[in-house]
Amino acid sequence: MELRSAILFVVLLFPESQVSSPAREEFAAGSRAFDQRDYQQAQQHFQQVTRLAPEWAPGWKALGVTLALQNDIDAAESPLRKACELSPSEPDACYYLGRGLYARDRFAAARKVFQALLATDPAPARIEEAIAQAEEGLGDSDDAERWYRKAAEREPQRRALGLGRFLLRQGRLSEGLVWLKRAVQYEPESEQARFALGRAYLEAGLADQAINELRKAVRLEPQNEAARRLLQKALSQRAADRR
Repeated sequence: MELRSAILFVVLLFPESQVSSPAREEFAAGSRAFDQRDYQQAQQHFQQVTRLAPEWAPGWKALGVTLALQNDIDAAESPLRKACELSPSEPDACYYLGRGLYARDRFAAARKVFQALLATDPAPARIEEAIAQAEEGLGDSDDAERWYRKAAEREPQRRALGLGRFLLRQGRLSEGLVWLKRAVQYEPESEQARFALGRAYLEAGLADQAINELRKAVRLEPQNEAARRLLQKALSQRAADRR
């Protein structure tokens, strides 16, 4: 997973909370610099926001994300945690830090952040799945599976896909197919679920089923080149099987 500014920019949207005019101006200037990927300049503005409005969580959150994007994860943790403390209803401050760590393959650090969120995040299934991903990155497939299953049991409608993909990566095709079929049942308009199920069918040698799912994936997301390539592979395999 790439950490891109487009993923994290949502935390920098101007909030409705009332703060002083100087703080708002600094925040707006920091947001413009952030959008231009001038993170050092954005950092300076957001640092000034935290001085002008030290009890305002979005300022701390913006500063933390900007530091994370400069690979200064250690420095980012403090402002992001400050944002969480100031506004427990905005747990994304810590969640984004964890995702940033994970994106940089710092799996142990990401796991630590996510574990701290287990008791407070209003969407615990996403935290359980995030821990599973970190454990998988660390090579602990047993713990990863345990967390993937916890997430899928808590919120099967959204987490069946993650478990199915994991099982597929582990070479457990028949088990993975069960969960990927569930994922498609839960979210029939999910291009990712259709693509994953199509890939699994192709690995199982079921070209017709693979073609059906991959065609749906392409219909749902015409720009998905990976789905298009896999669809062509499935069509070629079926043609070869019929010779």
